[in-house]
Amino acid sequence: MCFMQHRACKKLVAWLLAIALPLLGLQGCGGGGGGGPSASPPPVPTQKASGTVNQSELGGTGLKVVSAYQEAAPVAQNGTFTTTVSQNGTQLLFLLDQQNQLRGLSLSIPQTKGTRQTQILPIDIESTVLSIIFLSPGIFLLDPAEAQNRIQEIKNLPSFCDAVNFVRQNISNKPLQDILKDDTFNQKIINCIEDWLKNHPITTKSRDIIPGGPKASFSVSVKDQSNPANVSLTLDNKGWRYVNVARRDLDTTGKEVRVKYVADGLNSMGGGIPASLGSVFTGTFANSTQREDIINFTNPALGKVEYWIIGPGISSGSDALPSTIQTSSVDAWGLSLVAYFLFPILQAVSGTSISFIPDKVKEVWQIFAVNAEIVKIIKASMNPTDFGALLSSIANALSHILGLITGETLKTIETLLSISLSNIAIPLSTLSISLAIANVLIGAINWFSLPQVAKVEVYATSGADVVIK
Repeated sequence: MCFMQHRACKKLVAWLLAIALPLLGLQGCGGGGGGGPSASPPPVPTQKASGTVNQSELGGTGLKVVSAYQEAAPVAQNGTFTTTVSQNGTQLLFLLDQQNQLRGLSLSIPQTKGTRQTQILPIDIESTVLSIIFLSPGIFLLDPAEAQNRIQEIKNLPSFCDAVNFVRQNISNKPLQDILKDDTFNQKIINCIEDWLKNHPITTKSRDIIPGGPKASFSVSVKDQSNPANVSLTLDNKGWRYVNVARRDLDTTGKEVRVKYVADGLNSMGGGIPASLGSVFTGTFANSTQREDIINFTNPALGKVEYWIIGPGISSGSDALPSTIQTSSVDAWGLSLVAYFLFPILQAVSGTSISFIPDKVKEVWQIFAVNAEIVKIIKASMNPTDFGALLSSIANALSHILGLITGETLKTIETLLSISLSNIAIPLSTLSISLAIANVLIGAINWFSLPQVAKVEVYATSGADVVIK
């Protein structure tokens, strides 16, 4: 499938470039600064590490390497530099020139059992292309040993060489940021990701209805039916998304009796909890999110119960939501964007793990939920009917969220997540440019496999057995 056929990919890079300059926090690249909470996060263990830059390939003058833990490490005439990097995990590094234009990307990999010191991949065209691919959620890993293996997997892809050669052929007459916006280059990056996904398939693909099993990665199961007046059900969400859950009670004639909101708004139900944020969309999750609900099946007027699941996904093929269910999935979308897109970005920049704690996801989303423009964008894009529209909606909302992470907001997030972000104003914008399609693509493919609205029915037989379908 050629995803670059969708105009959304081109628009995505334009959106992300539009927020680039204000976020670098450096002269020529916009603001930053600002106050914030006085509390400081616990320090991340760091280490000095040295590397090299292939200046003949990447060009530029006044080159410097930017890390989350050191604002600018100058590159010497012989191409060497020393900077400060995380010892906790793999971290993204940026190469900027005197005008603060992006010249290259690389990764620092902490010391492992088989290595004597932290390694910084030589900054060149190959490391730049590799970083763009590697930093996709589902591909990126903090663990140094696993990261080394995954990097080698990417380098072995025939499509990887094709992407590297494309940059080599164009870098002499085109700035790197322009190459990153080029449709041909973007398609080559997507080819790499698609080739890698052949051996690491996306885990959520179900639109199938499995009696008693998952529907849209959501399932309902009987926990305890020993007392028909108090049947306990377990609601289980394995999808990489937050959802609203509305319960609709119907009488024996099929007429609606009442609607109860089991999960709604900021209380939306979380999804798959990844073993690490690097495993979202493609890896396995440590736990799903569960909630309990109680049904009284001794009520003679109760015919059946419907659970309606509403969240990010594709509207085509979805069950038709009854008009009596009045729920907005803005928060479900926002919480999903924070948990499964923003958190991995912050983890990659900081080179340290972010705990996937639902309360933290909610607190970070609430920072952005008060922004009328973000709410407006999400509301306008919650009913995508094709992949291009879904990709556009994710990209547009995410780019605006990233655009707000400066000053006080940055400090607040730093404190909430207990990570260090303030040594520089984090070039999140540059990261956005480099990840662009790669970052959003895998998540969009995953959500494209899920219906925006789904229904699970529960009823009791004459023998008092509970049936779920």
